[in-house]
Amino acid sequence: MLDEFTSVFTCEDTFSISRVECHSYPDIDQLKLNQEGVAELLSLLDANKASGPHNIPCCIFKELALEIAPVITAICGQSLELGTLPCDGKEAIISPVYKKGNVHLASNYRPVSLACVNSKIMEHMICKHIHNHLEKYDILTSF
Repeated sequence: MLDEFTSVFTCEDTFSISRVECHSYPDIDQLKLNQEGVAELLSLLDANKASGPHNIPCCIFKELALEIAPVITAICGQSLELGTLPCDGKEAIISPVYKKGNVHLASNYRPVSLACVNSKIMEHMICKHIHNHLEKYDILTSF
């Protein structure tokens, strides 16, 4: 099945991409985590989503958001400071999800990663931080 999944990915033609004028932009600010923000993200989790490799249901994280936010904040902060993830933060359950067509062909499925909640929360915070920087300085182009 892995061969089937990898066969559907393509290599992009980077030579046809328009070149844009380079500008000098300020460096991105250091990401500052706070327990309130982590608690809010935890409280917004969909309780019906799959639990991932830890088998801790999302409803537990959602219900105990205020209580576990300090721990999640500390884990994420240490990961950012050290530039590495805990070993279990790199784990995910890969599940094939049906797209369309013949159910017996692997090419009609797409792989979905069920990562642990800590990783999803940290990924969301980093993505939002980068997105805010790109938007603030109008770095992204329409291309």
